[in-house]
Amino acid sequence: MAAVNSSLDLIRQTRGGSWPEEELTEEFNLLDLAWHEREFRDLDSFAYVAPPVYVGCFYLYPMGSRTPLLTNDLVAYDVDASWWVSGDAYEHGHYERVYHGLVSWLETAFPFFAKPYFSNKEIPPMIKAKELLGRSRPEPVKPCTSLPSGPACQGFSCRMDMPEFA
Repeated sequence: MAAVNSSLDLIRQTRGGSWPEEELTEEFNLLDLAWHEREFRDLDSFAYVAPPVYVGCFYLYPMGSRTPLLTNDLVAYDVDASWWVSGDAYEHGHYERVYHGLVSWLETAFPFFAKPYFSNKEIPPMIKAKELLGRSRPEPVKPCTSLPSGPACQGFSCRMDMPEFA
């Protein structure tokens, strides 16, 4: 909650969209986590914590959910991916690292997502991926499959075995 509240303008600048509209309260945060749990359970969308430490979150939505106006260009995509990081994480380059980790993770863990659409307003260039990740191809990752109490999960958000971004 503190990461979101300290980064409201940055999240709107980089991720876009209407969330968060204002600082999160504990009550709203609990409702938001319950909403993510329902989405996960119903296979509507998936929210994850960006590891190795909590630097932000990333989300996978069906096309047409976050980007409601599906143009002819957008219907060619399989999944809508977006993410945010805290201001401190952004200053330390984690915004780009999460993006490149997410690109690699989708390629290795979800090869059936032939064409993910990254709906953030600010998309880093791909030419830095190898430099940022420190290797050409990360090890395959295992998505969290049990909520809310599985071994890799914390609350209703899921921690992933993604490549480390540091």
